[in-house]
Amino acid sequence: MHILKVADKYSANEFYEFPTRLYQDDDYWVQTKAEEVERIFNTENHSFFDQNDVCRWILQNYRGATIGCIAAFVNRKESTKRGFLAFFECIDHETAAHQLLEEGALWLKERDIAMAHAPVNPTSLFLKSGLLTEGFDEPPVYGSNYHQTYYQQFFESFGFQQYLQQRTYHLDFQTLPFPRTIKEKAKSIIENKDFRIDRFNKDEVAGLSKDIALVYNQIWSKTPFHHELSVQQIQDELQELLPWIDENIFLLAYYQNQPIGFFFNLPDINQARIRAGNGILSKVREAYFRKRKHKHLLSVLLGVLPEFQQRGVGSAMISLLLEFLGKYEVRYDKIETNRVSDDQTAVQYLLRQFKGKPQQQYWIYRKPLLGVDKSKLVPRKTTEVKR
Repeated sequence: MHILKVADKYSANEFYEFPTRLYQDDDYWVQTKAEEVERIFNTENHSFFDQNDVCRWILQNYRGATIGCIAAFVNRKESTKRGFLAFFECIDHETAAHQLLEEGALWLKERDIAMAHAPVNPTSLFLKSGLLTEGFDEPPVYGSNYHQTYYQQFFESFGFQQYLQQRTYHLDFQTLPFPRTIKEKAKSIIENKDFRIDRFNKDEVAGLSKDIALVYNQIWSKTPFHHELSVQQIQDELQELLPWIDENIFLLAYYQNQPIGFFFNLPDINQARIRAGNGILSKVREAYFRKRKHKHLLSVLLGVLPEFQQRGVGSAMISLLLEFLGKYEVRYDKIETNRVSDDQTAVQYLLRQFKGKPQQQYWIYRKPLLGVDKSKLVPRKTTEVKR
């Protein structure tokens, strides 16, 4: 086996295509689009890091066939640098898996990172992070990981320990309760002229990206695995998602014209991608399913600035969403949430109030890097491979 650093068109293509081969017989796996993956690693246009803060590799056997891949990130925008491993995929071979994890861990250690967190992609509004440990019998929602069941054993045998639990939740719109206390809080905000709640406007992406960035970076950048995102990063992601965005279910809250919160919901893109499949007609089929009336609604992010929490702003946005769904229930028949961490107590409370049912379970792992053994690494190969 040998490690090949992704440094040319061939290795970049193998990094992207290997999971396709690995999951070719799995009906629940949903392929991420190539442009979505490459945007993450395009250091020229990425404000999160420069070319020295990200690296990715593929692992090949003695015949030159790719059998695994991994990426590593360093976040230098914090007082304490953090290191992350992500995009891990591997055949069912523990030695191969450990070679990949060891390579990424050594790269982080060489950059003075004392603790590795995995799997964590720190560059996205969606955070495709967390190792799936329960819920392999259903497809993931958009932005959530889905992978082989044996990955947990590989991570834990390498020395990673569970650190933060995340879950997705299912809410049945037809039987969804609306607690009186939440309804009263919502009414107090909706009737207060100092507050307003707007629906997303696709024609104002640039300005709304600034509002979202202001709220996002005050709330999530303080949590362990969400990091400050630039306005341009958020705008790029929203621009990419524009064909999918339903303006009626993406809400922004303001107090005296200043942004104080947002409630980001989408049609679950994965439901369409599973049906569309791959091939030359996949985009046409995907566009068809995008316009279908029956969809799963994916609740991506709900956040309110700390000084306005407990005042009913979140309740008001939820109330307006449910009001829309009640009028046009043919559009969405199920509500799924993005991953909710154990430390998101306010969201956990709301989910209990609305009788949310836990679905898939994820864990973010961490491992001290004091004992990374350079002598155990397979040879590194960084030159272009001719094919």
